[in-house]
Amino acid sequence: MTSAPCIAKLESYGIDIEALEHLISHAFVEDMPEGDDKTTLATIDANKTSKAFMRARKDGVVAGTCVAALVFERVG
Repeated sequence: MTSAPCIAKLESYGIDIEALEHLISHAFVEDMPEGDDKTTLATIDANKTSKAFMRARKDGVVAGTCVAALVFERVG
């Protein structure tokens, strides 16, 4: 499970993981009340995978990566 290190990190910051999981679930239900995004289902092959790369123009700090990992894990 890829989120285990992130969960430990978030807990060390005092984040309530159960509340965070509830928030993530609520966001999905709000965004896709019927369960799946119909446009995505109609246009993207479920058997395809993709990769993305981020490149910053300047040095900076990226925040929220552990929360993003939990979200991405949820969607598979």
